[in-house]
Amino acid sequence: MQATARPGGKTGIETSEITMKQKRRLLPSFLIPVLFLVIVGQLIWWMVFFRMQDQRMAAMQSELDALQLERLESLTPEQPDLDETELAIKTDTGWKIKEEVLEARAGDSQRKSWMLFSESLFAFAVLAAGSYFIINAIRKERELLKEKELFLHSVSHELKTPIAGIQLNLQTLQKRSLAEQQGREILDDTISQIRNLNSTVAQLLPGELISDAGGKRTASLKEAVEQALQQHRTLAENRKARIHNVASDMHLAIPETLLGRALGHIIENCLMYGPEGVQIWIRTVEHPEHCHLVIEDNGPGVPGSDLSHIFEPLVRLDNHKGYIKGTGMGLYIVQEILLQWSAGIQAEIREGGGLRMNLELPRAAG
Repeated sequence: MQATARPGGKTGIETSEITMKQKRRLLPSFLIPVLFLVIVGQLIWWMVFFRMQDQRMAAMQSELDALQLERLESLTPEQPDLDETELAIKTDTGWKIKEEVLEARAGDSQRKSWMLFSESLFAFAVLAAGSYFIINAIRKERELLKEKELFLHSVSHELKTPIAGIQLNLQTLQKRSLAEQQGREILDDTISQIRNLNSTVAQLLPGELISDAGGKRTASLKEAVEQALQQHRTLAENRKARIHNVASDMHLAIPETLLGRALGHIIENCLMYGPEGVQIWIRTVEHPEHCHLVIEDNGPGVPGSDLSHIFEPLVRLDNHKGYIKGTGMGLYIVQEILLQWSAGIQAEIREGGGLRMNLELPRAAG
């Protein structure tokens, strides 16, 4: 990808500084596994520590029991009627700790062990879940930063091309004495470059593209399709495309300007991503409730795993060769336009290769 200056007048040095700041901001993410291991080690150490403390307390209790039994043995000759205490009982072989006391102590020790185990397990689970969400958030942030960088490269390239063409045309008009016909051709090319520039800027401001600007509130499907084809007539000729338009005319409850824009984005994608000589079919399918419009091509298509992402903003796929102009906003704008007017769009892989777009457009009342 060609390295170019960022929009807004940022120099290469400033861009490098921004990139380095982003990298420094993400650097602590590499410490997460280390911190995770340290915390896990601390938890294990505390488990071992409390277990050792419990065993030490049990040993001390055994020593106290032994002292208590010795004391009871010494008291027996002086108090012959002493047969039992809360702790011990007198037997034929001497004083012994009561079984219920030993069982109570064993139960208490087991309860403490289970409490320690369950609390540690809960802490491990919380730590693992927290680490997962943190790592996942950092991964998404990295992907977002990468998408932003690719978007800036793409936008800078798209803005640079028409600006350079306009500059060259104006310099030619300024420095050379041209015939009237040549001057008119250069002016026409300049106007075309300005339109391309305006279209690119409008894609970066999708709110402009989903506004009908006070146009017709209904649409003729035939006229909207013709409008979309006219937008890219030159591109279709350059690509030697063959467009088969057999769509029936219908009266639709959607502004004609917006529908023309949406269809134009779809057709532009077919032309831009398809091979030279690409074929595009535009047809309608009978449906009792709405207008079902189908636009399909025999281009490279889209991998099945990417179908659910092509309507997301700033998404550009790499299943083609070479650089293709665009900002990754076209199909997102199409979806926004259609959703605004209770319409819908669905993409699917076309049999024999290519992509098929199914549009459900609301019919106008009456």
